[in-house]
Amino acid sequence: MKPAQGLKNKMKTPLLIEQHFHGAYGVDFNKAGADDIIGLSYKLRKLGIGGFFPTLVTDSVQNINRQIAIIKEAAKSCPAILGIHLEGIFINPAKKGIHNPEHFLELTVENFRKIEDDFIKIVTLAPELDSGLIDYLKERGVKVQAGHCLSINGRETEAGTTSLIKNNMFPSKQPSTLLKVDGATHTFNAMSGITHRGMSATLSALIHDEVYAEIIGDGVHVSDDALKLFFKAKPEDKVILISDALPITYSDMKETVIDAFADKAVLERLFTNGPGELLAVNSKAGYLKAGQDVYMLCSADLGITPIGIAVDDYAAAAAALRLSAGGRFDTADNALVFRGGVLRVQPYPQCAPQEPCGTFRTERIETAARLLSALGRTSGLVPLADALCLGAAPEKGIAANPFCAKAYGPLVRLRDGLAHNDAEAVPVEVKRLLGLGIGLTPSADDVLCGMTYTLLHGARKLTAADVEFLNAVRRYAPERTNLISAAILKAVTDGGRFEMMDNVLRGLTGAGEEGAQRLLTIGSSSGSEMLLGITIAAKLIHGRGQL
Repeated sequence: MKPAQGLKNKMKTPLLIEQHFHGAYGVDFNKAGADDIIGLSYKLRKLGIGGFFPTLVTDSVQNINRQIAIIKEAAKSCPAILGIHLEGIFINPAKKGIHNPEHFLELTVENFRKIEDDFIKIVTLAPELDSGLIDYLKERGVKVQAGHCLSINGRETEAGTTSLIKNNMFPSKQPSTLLKVDGATHTFNAMSGITHRGMSATLSALIHDEVYAEIIGDGVHVSDDALKLFFKAKPEDKVILISDALPITYSDMKETVIDAFADKAVLERLFTNGPGELLAVNSKAGYLKAGQDVYMLCSADLGITPIGIAVDDYAAAAAALRLSAGGRFDTADNALVFRGGVLRVQPYPQCAPQEPCGTFRTERIETAARLLSALGRTSGLVPLADALCLGAAPEKGIAANPFCAKAYGPLVRLRDGLAHNDAEAVPVEVKRLLGLGIGLTPSADDVLCGMTYTLLHGARKLTAADVEFLNAVRRYAPERTNLISAAILKAVTDGGRFEMMDNVLRGLTGAGEEGAQRLLTIGSSSGSEMLLGITIAAKLIHGRGQL
């Protein structure tokens, strides 16, 4: 590391001290036993590290207390363990990084006492959210570092913090204008950047000579220019080089790198929202949330989807990346970084362009409806296919399950409202249907998804009722259904491509092979209900003669 070479001849000790790292050689301080930690210390000494502060990330109070006890036990026979660095729990959700916000606590003395121990020597926290904790820590000789924060001087900064206060996430916060912290945690990373207006944690860390500052000088976490600025700004005796290393460092755990693909529209948003979380994981897909957007990690055989990130083998990728609901991930260099490895996301290979839909054929529409009927399902809304698409009496479908009974009336009125261009009636029925049914994406939502896609890509001209339908789906979905389903509906109403539905539409015109069978493979019931929506809308468009 070139910037540090000037310090080489000024070292006061033949061995280094590492004050911020989370493990190495497969040893994770949030999970490891005493023997593993002691064994790690011998390996670190061979690397020139004579003392270290095991650093604990955000975790439950129970787990943190357990690991504090284990680390203290290890320290009894290992003088290289100098104390504990607590990074997390008391940080700003706006700069959470890969920390799990489920375990965040308000910055109060009362909360710190839940994990208080004299072996905690360093605490990283967000000063702008302090409610008396900083003074308490300093009175007890604990070094306080500003990190995962928007400010290091205790003052509110940026809209994010103000919003947190207004929303009472941390209601007892009492801002201060005094600089109280001793240092800054991994300067530049997970803190507000340099700005010429308002407060900036990074800028404050650079200009206050009395504050020591950590820096990850690996050439990856901080650019060369930022490193040069750092070493110019900070006095040499206030510079602390850290690794912030993870358990995978120097371990036999090979970093898993998996190639994935996404539509350009997805890529434009994916890496602009920073770290995220896993909302749900099942045998067919994992749902990721970054910022306000939701994405679906799935197998490539689904083709292009409006929120999709595709891998060759989803099941293998999910296992290798160790995906689990509630887990966290970070973003870096066009990649998603998970607990078990890296997902490298690239633009989807060139595929056939989305062509204008031709004329739907009656016999093809009826074939799709009979395919749904032949499934023999009694769950979801598929039992209504005969009544809605083939003119059969509704009794059988309505009797199949309570969802069918509840959805039949609104679906009939929605269909008729679209057929007769009743722009006032349509939004009412959309609102009634959203969120109704079974599955991760509720049954009625999937039907509306199929109808939406067909109207947008199958109708030559949208009627006033069509427009109100689309507007109602977009407007009411966030409040009427779950986050995942709302994200899919928004992406579809925004014109996102769904390759499998393209194939179905072409099949309904006779221009290509019928794609209905393949669509049925989506989810446990989603594909069949999307097909129901497609069939309803295709019949509507055909009946209008608007082809």
